Amino acid sequence: MRNLMHLKRLRGLALLLAATVGGCGSNDTVDDTDVSPDAIWGSYEAHYDARENGLRLHAQFRVGGSTGTTIRLTPPAKVEVGDQTMRFVDGDEAAVNLSGSYYTLRQSLTAPPPTQRFRWTRNDGEVFENTVQQAPALSVANPTRNATVPRTAPLTITFDGEPLGEGDRITAYVDTKVADRSGYARVDITSGSTLVVPAADLAEMPPGKAVVRLQRYREARATQGHPKEGGRLVSSFASEEVEFTFAE
Repeated sequence: MRNLMHLKRLRGLALLLAATVGGCGSNDTVDDTDVSPDAIWGSYEAHYDARENGLRLHAQFRVGGSTGTTIRLTPPAKVEVGDQTMRFVDGDEAAVNLSGSYYTLRQSLTAPPPTQRFRWTRNDGEVFENTVQQAPALSVANPTRNATVPRTAPLTITFDGEPLGEGDRITAYVDTKVADRSGYARVDITSGSTLVVPAADLAEMPPGKAVVRLQRYREARATQGHPKEGGRLVSSFASEEVEFTFAE
């Protein structure tokens, strides 16, 4: 049981890092003074989780494009959101370095604001702003809470919320809550209003309690201050979990 919980925590950590700071590319770090400021790629991200009423903001800079070496800003360079300076996480000093160095900030909010304005002050004193549009809220409509779901037919998951727009993706995560057996499935859509987990995947699930949650992602291109390599603006909204039961 301890090993099972450990594996679930590792899986959650990997998914979080993949969603928030790219999850791929070089893990090394160099100072911004070692590269041309016009050749820096930038990622600005806002991820809201309704389960914890928390907003996580991330920024990451790389040289060599989206998979290049990560960058450490040196004073007077900094990255801010509103009146708050983001905290630097040094990948070179991390016990487990999966994504290189990045900047982060966490806020407790009952709902996310519609936009987040990231202000990057470069080492040469130039200031650039990139605005992230928040992914709209959504919730699980089906399966309903406390429903009993067969494992012999595909599971259709529907959501309440705005229809998918350009650059949007919705991911459904299904996870069992059975202590001694693990089951997990994931499915994505970029259009439509239903997500379907194949029956073959459900057959691997143990009977008993399970949960489903949804996460809407929105991505656009970052342009301000990144004339050569560009960058990205990413946001997400994670719904509350809905608990149901897989039938015997």
